Formats: sequence, structure tokens, C-alpha cells
Amino acid sequence: WAGVEIPDEKLIKLRKKVYFLKDIGEMYDPEEELTYKEKDFNNLHLFDFPGYKKGKKGKLVKDDRAFAKLLKDHEFQERKLQGKAMLPQSKYSYPVAIIEAGKHPLLMPGRYYNLYEGRPLEPEPGDVSLMIKHFEKVFGEDNWKLLEQYLAFCIRYPGVKTRWIPLVVSVEGVGKGLLMRMMSSLMGYKYVNENVSFKDITEKHSTIVVGSLFVCLNEVVLDKQYSSKRTISSQIKPFITDDFLNINEKGKRIYKYLNNCNSIVFSNDKDCLHVDGSSRRYLVIHCKTTTKEVEKMAEAGEFEPLWEMLEENPEYLLNYFLNEVEIEDEDVYQKRAPKTPELLEMIEDSRHDVIQDLEGALNEGAP
Repeated sequence: WAGVEIPDEKLIKLRKKVYFLKDIGEMYDPEEELTYKEKDFNNLHLFDFPGYKKGKKGKLVKDDRAFAKLLKDHEFQERKLQGKAMLPQSKYSYPVAIIEAGKHPLLMPGRYYNLYEGRPLEPEPGDVSLMIKHFEKVFGEDNWKLLEQYLAFCIRYPGVKTRWIPLVVSVEGVGKGLLMRMMSSLMGYKYVNENVSFKDITEKHSTIVVGSLFVCLNEVVLDKQYSSKRTISSQIKPFITDDFLNINEKGKRIYKYLNNCNSIVFSNDKDCLHVDGSSRRYLVIHCKTTTKEVEKMAEAGEFEPLWEMLEENPEYLLNYFLNEVEIEDEDVYQKRAPKTPELLEMIEDSRHDVIQDLEGALNEGAP
């Protein structure tokens, strides 16, 4: 090694562990799923890279710390990425996906950390009739037909953004927890968030969509005041329809993130959101199953076999949604949501109280 600099084994080890994300200017550790600013990263690795080293004569001389060492390292240059993105399509590699110019309709060309590792299980033919009959029973056959096609689309084409989402109004206990656990099992637990509040989605520093393919906006109950419903409905519109979202993590640089997360909304309240005649973002479903009917199902032990099936044979359900559900029109997910009678009812209920009162008086022939 005379006259040749000895390889820095600690740097080699660190180089294999992290990536540099240009959009936020930080180091990313995918194993820990954490990003680090320069100061924090240097402090974390201060023992191995203290900022000084022994010179030729044994004296201590100034040296770069971990962050700068990596950025100046020749072998690390290919680990400098544009940012993170969810890219489930098979043409994109993992962990680093290369986007060539003109090859992606939305992303700029460059190298991205692909947050999608792959489907968690392989499909296998099997009997799923018990599960499907339960959902047909609690949601209604026509409603379930619409709902299962939407779920099948999300499962078959993870990362393809739909322009509308289902809004399901039901009593407690119909099996929405079962439905969401099924989605987690089939799409991957790390890519599905089963219980997200409106506050989680709309707060300033929300990062819910990052790394997620599907979320459940659960227990939606909003202030009945007209202006409040209208405000909240407007606030969640970007999450449903926009291709990109600005992510503002606390203490970090704001960055633009490809929004390919789909969702479903559950509420116990028919009057939970504001919709009007131009609304195109919600497939509104009112579950007719009553609390008494749910109690009878529970007493009869109908739910236990469903959970057992999901735990023991999720591959049967995956095969059902991938290969057996017939999606009548795949293009509909890029258009407006199908109009249901429940949507028209919700539009009527969302009109301002004054307008409803005036029309009521007019219909009654009031002076």
C-alpha cells in the first residue's frame, strides 16, 4: 500500500447503507425509513467520522465528516437520487428506479428511490364465496358490485391514481375493519393505512400519502354547519384528484411527491361531507344493514370464519380480485364517479339550509 491510500472500510460500509435525496437535501436510510439533515447525520456518525484524522507524521489534521465524505465519494455518486417515489409498475426496478426522459407522464427524468418492493403474496385459486357473500349481504349486491370493481382496480394496478373514491355510510360493525385488513393483506401491510382521520390527511405536516398505495378515511363525522362541510370537502380534494402533493414535513424542506395513493371513506353519518350537483369525486354508498342485523350476525358467529379465512388463505382472495372480478369499464376510474341514488340524496342534503327552506316554502305555496 506504499503511496496508495488505504480504502476507508467505514466509508464503504456507510456508502451501502444510505442514499442522498436531492429534493430535500438529506441522507435517506431505507432500512430505518428515516432522513437526516447534514448536522444530524454527522452527529450520528461522529464516532467513525469525527472531522479529523492522523496525518503522515502522526499529527491530527482536519477531515470531512460523514455527510461531506459521502457527497465527495466517487462511488457514492450513483446513490444521489432525485427523491422518493412509489413506482409499482414492473418496468421500474427496486430499490432504485431510473426514469428516462419522456418515459413517465409525470416525473422528471432521473434516479428515484422506489418505495415499492413488490406484492406480498402470489395468487392461488380457491373458494372465497363465504367472504364475498358477506359483503354482498351487508353492502347490498348492487353496491358491492361497484365497490369490488373499485377494489379490484386498485389491487390489479397499484399506483394508478383514480379520480374518485367510494364514500360508504353504514352503522358500526358491518365489517369495514375486515375489508381494510383484506386490502392490507392483498396489497401489503406497509402500503395500506387502515385507519386515517381527516385531520391526518389535511394537517399542514401530513405525510400520510408518502409510501402509501391505499388508505381508509375512517369514522368521518364533521360539523353539520354548511361552511365547515364545504371547507373540509375542499381541503381533501387535492388528496383525491391531484397528481402531485406538496409534502411539508416538520423541520424539512418542502418537496413535491407523486400522489398515487387511492382510498375509501367510511362514515356513520349520511350528512358527513358537502357535495353538490357538480360533484364527481365520490361513489356514494349507503349500507342498508341495521345495527340489529349486525348484532344478530355477531351472535351467530358469522364474523369469526371470515377472519380465519383471511388469515389462512389470503392468496385465494388475491386471485379473486386479480383474475375473477370483471371490471366493466376500467376507463371510468379516470372519469367522474358513477351516480347513485345515494349521491343524489346527499346532494340534496348538502344544499344550504336557507335554499332548502325557500324551496320548501315555494312548493307549499307560502306567501
